[in-house]
Amino acid sequence: MRRRLRNSEKIMILHAPNVHTGGGMVLLRELLSVAGSFLNWAQLDARLINRIGVLKGSYFIQRSVFSRLSAEWRLWRKSAANDVVLCFNGLPPFFPISASAVVFVQNRILVEKQSLGGYPLATRLRLAIERAWFRIMWKHASLYIVQTPSMVRLLKDCLGPRVNIDYLPFVATSTAATEESVENYEKKYDFLYVASGEVHKNHVKLLEAWRLISAAGLKPSLALTIDPLSFPALSAE
Repeated sequence: MRRRLRNSEKIMILHAPNVHTGGGMVLLRELLSVAGSFLNWAQLDARLINRIGVLKGSYFIQRSVFSRLSAEWRLWRKSAANDVVLCFNGLPPFFPISASAVVFVQNRILVEKQSLGGYPLATRLRLAIERAWFRIMWKHASLYIVQTPSMVRLLKDCLGPRVNIDYLPFVATSTAATEESVENYEKKYDFLYVASGEVHKNHVKLLEAWRLISAAGLKPSLALTIDPLSFPALSAE
């Protein structure tokens, strides 16, 4: 039997069971820095235990299907009609929760129709499941938030024109550039690609493009932000 509806004031819940690196991690840190004290409880990736301040009442989710589904079940059981759930995993709740769910969508792969043929088998399987999850369960969310106009278009193409979307560009409060810092900036590279080394960031294709440009006699400099410990093969290339 489903849990009794809680008659209490509105609470805020953070649901981020798979966020541990890349842009999602940057957004998560910024959110916690400005809104951490307003969160009543959270579900976070277990890989963050030693990398982020532990929130009171946090649940740490392991990398397994059972742990992920248990987190979704807990979200359904513990949230109530007055609550707001911030879904930072890019997916709507698996179960139709009573709370208002706000989903932050960053991953274009979830909403694009592009082939997954270039990914390893395990990654293709995971992405195929997440794509199906996104398209089937999308009505379990009250609002979707994206950072670019192109994501607004992609999301409407994927879910239909009536989906509720807010366009909210992200600017980190701790690293916002000042006019003085821009004026004093000394250019060291012609191009800078800020991204971690996951396959969908397409570093291999970018490097191949740079080889073709070099073969044509053009040699612009390129800086990449890859951690050699986390991505040794890509770093070596």
